[in-house]
Amino acid sequence: MRLIKNIRVLGLGFICSIALSTYTLANEQNITKKNVPQSIILSFEKSYPNAKALNYSKETVKGKTTYEVESKDGNTKRDLTYSANGQILEIEEVIPLSSLPKDVIQSLNKSYPKANIVTIEKITKGNNIS
Repeated sequence: MRLIKNIRVLGLGFICSIALSTYTLANEQNITKKNVPQSIILSFEKSYPNAKALNYSKETVKGKTTYEVESKDGNTKRDLTYSANGQILEIEEVIPLSSLPKDVIQSLNKSYPKANIVTIEKITKGNNIS
């Protein structure tokens, strides 16, 4: 009896997590360039004149709307998150493994010898880089 109750609780938790994930994902929607505020288009083109915008999306979380521009600049893939007034809030940029300091690469190889590093992203929020 106790096992059945635990399974029900786990099942309910699983269903709730799926529902919350679906709700969160439902807030992000792909949009066309014409639906992106002009301030964002101008900011993107000024900051990255050689980049090509590949996709645009809009997301609203807790009443705050942000816009994302997925772009490619040569071989560099970059996702930029903007406020509605065109301010860059976050930059996600794919970087090559070779750009990491050698001690970081050695530490990764030592800690995770069987790992296959597929993608490395540099994330910038304001002055914070991670």
